[in-house]
Amino acid sequence: MAVLSGILCLNAIGKTESVQRQFTKRLKGLYSLSYTCRLDGLGLGSLYCRRVKCDLTVCYKMLNNLVCIDSDIFFKRCTYVILEAIA
Repeated sequence: MAVLSGILCLNAIGKTESVQRQFTKRLKGLYSLSYTCRLDGLGLGSLYCRRVKCDLTVCYKMLNNLVCIDSDIFFKRCTYVILEAIA
């Protein structure tokens, strides 16, 4: 979880993504393709996208009290609603 993991994990994240890039390049028929095309062909998302999705899921669960984490530590809730006029 990138949001929750902090700066110290950036080096480990880079190394993990490098391993996935190299591994997908070694699969038969995928060597000449770009990393993005290899992921598409395998039906995978990038590790970055998976971390963002996981972060959003954790945030949703925290804001809806679906986990035992105090969301007030991480978020400041807005007490007003902005209404936009439809022209």
